[in-house]
Amino acid sequence: MLVPYLIVAGTGLLMALVGLPLWLQKVRPNWLYGFRTPRTVSSEALWYASNKVGGRDLALAGLAQLLLSALAVAASLPEVFIGVVSVVPVLIAVLHSTWAISSMAYAMDNSADSSEAAAAARSEVAAAAAKGEAARRARQTKTAA
Repeated sequence: MLVPYLIVAGTGLLMALVGLPLWLQKVRPNWLYGFRTPRTVSSEALWYASNKVGGRDLALAGLAQLLLSALAVAASLPEVFIGVVSVVPVLIAVLHSTWAISSMAYAMDNSADSSEAAAAARSEVAAAAAKGEAARRARQTKTAA
């Protein structure tokens, strides 16, 4: 039966569409949409950095679900495979996002840490913050015009 694969493919497409604005850093800090914790909402730099990672992981997991569903149908795999198609990409995305975002938060807390991992996390947070600031200025300029 094709219906379970269509449901997973549709869910994957929805996940990709929801993750894309976060990945592109188009979503300002808020309590409705994005990776929302008191810490990310209070720090614009951490908000953009964490939502960039989380949005990328969500979008890629959704695309993986979509692709795996299509491959499963094309290869006539049994419906049991739908569990793997729906769970594995999401599990990988959640684990990676959690690890990456906690690393960024740790790097912000321990800015004196000179390890290579902490320096990489700090530079990612700084780059995301700069891009978020540029987007905010562009929105302000567009609104003022």
